Amino acid sequence: MSDRIIFTDHALEKLRQRRITKSLVLKTIKHCEKMVYEQGYYHVFRKWQHRYLKVIFKREGEIIIVITEYFIYRL
Repeated sequence: MSDRIIFTDHALEKLRQRRITKSLVLKTIKHCEKMVYEQGYYHVFRKWQHRYLKVIFKREGEIIIVITEYFIYRL
């Protein structure tokens, strides 16, 4: 994936609050286990230990804009 990935201010704030690394978010986007497209947004999931990281992003051309990310326990 050669797309440029940027994080919204909200996504950066939630990274800090939830102690999630950018690296985990990037790996989840690039190697997701599940992807759902809904109302213009991609919802991608990847399992990390006993939880799934959910990342919500949108595409604008070749740019991926990360909106938010958080852990969930079930898909």
